[in-house]
Amino acid sequence: MVAPAPNPAPPTLQRLVGHVAAVSFRPVPSVTLEGHPQGFSAAPALIERAFALRGAPVQAFVLMPEPRLVRIDPASDTSLPDLDTATGELVGEWDELLQRLAP
Repeated sequence: MVAPAPNPAPPTLQRLVGHVAAVSFRPVPSVTLEGHPQGFSAAPALIERAFALRGAPVQAFVLMPEPRLVRIDPASDTSLPDLDTATGELVGEWDELLQRLAP
């Protein structure tokens, strides 16, 4: 009998500050921030926003461990929510689906 695989750790939201180092479209659309060797996969609108913000300091919310960019703004933008609020908003958006998938 094979033991069931352990449940993976839930994703976490991280706030990063830096500069856009690269924007790529292949093999997966992604944004790379200076100081972070891996790119963060991103939706087309976020790719365009990152491209427009290149050269300026940015702050970004990324979902880990699967590197996914969920928001990027100028570092000077004070309207970004704190990390706990952003996490709550993200969970709230997915709450109905998560409830349906729960055992």
